[in-house]
Amino acid sequence: MPINRRSKFLEISKKIYSKAEVLVFVSRLALYFFALVNLGFLLLGVNVSELPNSFFLEHYGLIVLGVYGLNVALFYLNFKQFPPARQVLVVAESILFFFFWSYSSSNFFFLFIIFRQIARFLYSFSTNPHDNPILEKYYNNPSYLVIISFLLAIFLGAVLLKLPMSVVKGKISLIDAFFTSTSAVCVTGLVVKNTYTYFTLFGQLVILALIQIGGLGIMTISTLFALIIGEKINSAGRSMVETVSGILSGYSIGSLVRNVIILTFTIEFLGAVLLYFNFRGLDYSHLKAGYFAVFHSISSFCNAGFSLYSSSFERLNLSWYLVVVVPALIILGGLGFPSLIDIWNLVKKRNLRFGRLSLHTKIAVNTTIFLLILGSIFYYFSEVNSSMSNMDNLQRMGHSFFQSVTTRTCGFNTIDQASLSDSSFLWTLLFMLIGASPSSTGGGIKTTTLAIVVVAVFSLLKGNKRITVFKRSIPLSKLNQVIALLAIAMLTILVAIFFLFALEPFGLKPIIFEAVSAFGTVGLSMGITSSLSWAGKLVVMFLMFFGRIGPLTIIFALSDTSEKNVFVYPVENINIG
Repeated sequence: MPINRRSKFLEISKKIYSKAEVLVFVSRLALYFFALVNLGFLLLGVNVSELPNSFFLEHYGLIVLGVYGLNVALFYLNFKQFPPARQVLVVAESILFFFFWSYSSSNFFFLFIIFRQIARFLYSFSTNPHDNPILEKYYNNPSYLVIISFLLAIFLGAVLLKLPMSVVKGKISLIDAFFTSTSAVCVTGLVVKNTYTYFTLFGQLVILALIQIGGLGIMTISTLFALIIGEKINSAGRSMVETVSGILSGYSIGSLVRNVIILTFTIEFLGAVLLYFNFRGLDYSHLKAGYFAVFHSISSFCNAGFSLYSSSFERLNLSWYLVVVVPALIILGGLGFPSLIDIWNLVKKRNLRFGRLSLHTKIAVNTTIFLLILGSIFYYFSEVNSSMSNMDNLQRMGHSFFQSVTTRTCGFNTIDQASLSDSSFLWTLLFMLIGASPSSTGGGIKTTTLAIVVVAVFSLLKGNKRITVFKRSIPLSKLNQVIALLAIAMLTILVAIFFLFALEPFGLKPIIFEAVSAFGTVGLSMGITSSLSWAGKLVVMFLMFFGRIGPLTIIFALSDTSEKNVFVYPVENINIG
């Protein structure tokens, strides 16, 4: 095409595009409408082709195709205006669209529309939320956005698990789909359906993807995607990633996301390589051994506790792979991204001295080591006449260490939890309540919370007015947050236990164990999860979500952050104790 004609064509296209803003808005709105309609059909198990005939339903797909085609055509009219990365993305999206359209199953096509609109929503948030009054309202509240991102991931996971291709029998109830998705995104591991036998390979991969998303955070992944296509991340996106990772300064958003992603995938890859030899030793094929290794490595590092075995690791021989590799992955995932990056930076500088670590890392590492040793010793002696009565000393040491690791964060088990002695039952409740470290893939009240409480008690006994540890002072505001966190956590668990008692016919121990395990996102159970009623499953789902997000995150999201006039009232003492 001659240069003059080409420039004239571009000029005309820009004029058409500028005058078609209303048409662009209407077409986008229509696609959101179709996405919601498709979601409703999918979740209710309705097949459009089986509904009574009408013009709209008979030509439903063609209408969607026409609206999408109009939207894409309007974009191509102003193609040159967008950056190269965005151009490539839209071209790839168009090709993918027509591929799904030509596929025999309409579910694929409708899913494309659903996830395209959700991706558009995330893109609008991460780049320019000021254009959307709904997004702008919560722009400066990262706690609220953390909650929304996890809810969105749970919803998307339930949609995918509801597909007939996700389950062997072709159908799963809505409550079970949401329960499984919640358990995966909240990296808990409580299951109502057997992961390996009930779900197809596609369904298992969906669960694995949800575990990975739950471990990293959906906004971390969406931010990485925005960076890849060359977009700038706004302050809300940065606040979101910092809130999820717990790393508040010293890194650009690109370096922060890159470090989190590289660390995660490197550790999971090394874990999968080592676990591969364990599953090859079980006479599995190379492909099956590799798949089992990858699945359990991701599940271990993300502290999810999902296993492809119906009884977790109970029936497997306790090889050194399971005693060393799996707990190592669980511990690394439970330390949290701030501690991992802090340690990794010193390793790169070849100056791994304990004194150079941040206070947060020192507390997290020391508390974790202390709990691991204390728990191993306790289980070794308390279970000698119970679940480990038929084991020799070496086996008992291995099972005790594994139990000490998994009860705080993950949920894999090598012994039947229903066979625990009463003392081990109470100890397990305590460990599940404590959980992992902050900004990790685990739940619970966190190791640093326990450390601050212990240090505060010793400071009080010594008569110190300040809370000091490792020659550093901890602000009293942190102690106030710890007290609030403990109060909210205990109250939430007690209320949930009350509802479970009212709704379920099970005894005292199984219900308390289930509730604390759900809050700590541990995933251990005494075997009642699959037998819960739909109302009981909702209670457990709430506990999993509440424990994964964290009580303080939810309180900060719901609280009013606007500045108020501060009045200082007179001080008056009261009696306590």
